[in-house]
Amino acid sequence: MVKYSIIVPVYNVEDYLEKCLDSIISQTYKDFEVIIVNDGSTDKSLSIALEYAKKYDFIKVISQENKGLSEARNNGIKIAEAPYFLLVDSDDYIESNLLEKLDEIIISNKYVDLIRFQVRDIKADSSLDYIEEEFNDLSGEEAFNKIVNFHYIENAWAYLYNTKYFRENHF
Repeated sequence: MVKYSIIVPVYNVEDYLEKCLDSIISQTYKDFEVIIVNDGSTDKSLSIALEYAKKYDFIKVISQENKGLSEARNNGIKIAEAPYFLLVDSDDYIESNLLEKLDEIIISNKYVDLIRFQVRDIKADSSLDYIEEEFNDLSGEEAFNKIVNFHYIENAWAYLYNTKYFRENHF
């Protein structure tokens, strides 16, 4: 069994999908699967996804009629085989050492339910990092207050999830 499942919901992103998938397959940490969920794309997104799946045996492609981003993510999570998963939107890309860094955190903590990682908002003319302080020494209430005030907290793609914890708590 692989350690990480990377779930990529796809809907009409032919202009971005290759860059997204290339960033995933170039990970320095290699113990992962990729689950691409085609959400009824009408452009060339599905054919791009299928080409990658043909080339890389760790990539799975499933298709559904268009039901939206949340349903696509949820269907990917349902078939995730790894103890941990993360969501990567198909118009985004990840640093080549993301899984390696997340794995170091998991190893040093022995058990993790959720890891929030840093994000960078890149536009054609600028780049902006959103960096917050670590929560290691905060009480639950202090951490919660800090989280709800952080700019990107609402995004599901800024986290690594423990699959068992996620499913048992019916997120």
